[in-house]
Amino acid sequence: MSSHNPTQHIHHSKGFTLVEMLIVAPIVILMIGIFVSAIVSMTGDVLATRASNSMAYNIQDALNRIQSDVVLSGSFLAANDVALVSPQGYDNATGVFKNVNSDTSVGPMLILKSYTTTINPQNSARGIVYMSGQPNACNSALVSQNQPLMMNTIYFIKGNTLWRRVVAPSNYATAGCVNGVVGSPWQKPSCDPTISGAMCPTKDERLVDGVAPGSGFSINYYSTQGSTTASTIASDSSQSDAVRLAALKTASTVSVTISATNTIAGRDITQSGTIRATSPNNVSPIANNSCNSILNSGGSVGDGVYSINPSGTTIQAYCDMTTDGGGWTMVYQNLFSGNEGGPTPTQTSSVYGTVAYHSDYGINAQAIYQQIGATRMLIKDDNNWIKINLTSPQFNTFWNVNGDTSYSITSMNGRTYIITSDGNHGHGSGVHQFATNGSVNANTIFEYNFWLTGQDTNHYWHIWPSADGTYAVGAGVSGDRWGAILIK
Repeated sequence: MSSHNPTQHIHHSKGFTLVEMLIVAPIVILMIGIFVSAIVSMTGDVLATRASNSMAYNIQDALNRIQSDVVLSGSFLAANDVALVSPQGYDNATGVFKNVNSDTSVGPMLILKSYTTTINPQNSARGIVYMSGQPNACNSALVSQNQPLMMNTIYFIKGNTLWRRVVAPSNYATAGCVNGVVGSPWQKPSCDPTISGAMCPTKDERLVDGVAPGSGFSINYYSTQGSTTASTIASDSSQSDAVRLAALKTASTVSVTISATNTIAGRDITQSGTIRATSPNNVSPIANNSCNSILNSGGSVGDGVYSINPSGTTIQAYCDMTTDGGGWTMVYQNLFSGNEGGPTPTQTSSVYGTVAYHSDYGINAQAIYQQIGATRMLIKDDNNWIKINLTSPQFNTFWNVNGDTSYSITSMNGRTYIITSDGNHGHGSGVHQFATNGSVNANTIFEYNFWLTGQDTNHYWHIWPSADGTYAVGAGVSGDRWGAILIK
């Protein structure tokens, strides 16, 4: 009997055993983690590098902008010298801007007195915008002798961001001359990007983020381009605005450093840059010695009482900012009644009364006319006015001489008359009557009772802009009437 040995088949299992898995899995997971970490790290490096490059670009772009503004500016300022109209102030209301602040959360500011131009100031064809009627008309060949229309360009930190704002006078759109006519300059005021309004046709420029108020924006002023010693007074927050401004008037060069820090992909990225720029520094801030200087410097907020400094001492004066271009300093005002006359020599050379509209007062008209370098006098009553060009001696004698003198008078209707003063025009020796013909009553343009001896109870202070003396044909004028003398 034969025996049979069947063929034996051995089957081997595929894959890892449990022991092998316990050994291999951690290695695989570790390698995956290393790979992911490498990818994340490389991504973070790319993001950080990109952010660093962007920050460096923004800083350099901001410095270039500052340099351009400084080169085209008129002077450095200790505080904004354009009157702030809400919301153009630092607090988005009327909070002032100062070049240094004791509050470290605010930090320093660069404040420039900037020219306005007819087109982009980088265009070589640009022209300076001059104030209309200060004193020349826009179409005058002498318009370049007018006061330039200025704005304030301000660099400041808010919310750890460096911003650029343009502050403009409230009348910027109609105050200047552009191509021979009244027009708006190329520059426009700006405001916080979240705010809109009449004074916000453009938005503040957001320049650099991550700038700390205390250390991220530093400014130093130097007397010359090559000077290495910074002015300590110009940047001293313990000094008054006036003291710092005096120091800034002697500075021609500014050094600005911007440092910014941001966190990107867990990395702190820091960049910084410095620029040194020189200003022509050829426009000194205007001292408010008269209502006209307040108007020209953008400080007017309409008719009212202002502080002026005609002789080194600050006084209060009523300013007419609307009549015939505005900027008129009122030096005499009186309510005339009956045959009351005026002004007397004493009234034009003394200080008395309450400074207000429709209030009897005087502020030493003769002295102030000379101190502010006035060349024009405006005579007003309740409804009319006439304007006369006078030297200082002529102004003094205009009110003191009772006799015939020739003057050129421009009336509110735009006409110019050559007139004479006649103290004996049928009303007695106490009447000053100015007429285009000394013997024709109907040609009178202005009349007032001379000092306190007037006899004409109908026309004690009255103006006829058309020089037609309409009262001569029955249109008499009577009743109380305010009369005023204004100068610029």
